[in-house]
Amino acid sequence: MKNSNRGFITFAIACVMAAGSWAIAAVDKAVSAAYSVCRSIKASVMDGFIALAQPTPGVPVAVPFIRARAFVLRIIKRDRPVVTSTWRMCPST
Repeated sequence: MKNSNRGFITFAIACVMAAGSWAIAAVDKAVSAAYSVCRSIKASVMDGFIALAQPTPGVPVAVPFIRARAFVLRIIKRDRPVVTSTWRMCPST
């Protein structure tokens, strides 16, 4: 009696695993198809935005680099406090 129950349980587990495998394969195909459609739509929309965002020919491209260089020079020239042995963060200590 025990052998027939074990065989049935083994067969039932194998059937459930096969059904789960089939379901996972079907969901995987649907998700990958939806992902590829969304990716292609996003790529086409982003290509449109990139085409519209081309810089105008009158504005030089080097302006941000000049501003960044000026900022770095200002930081380098900035006066910093000189820390001595008597200097403390809190004057009460």
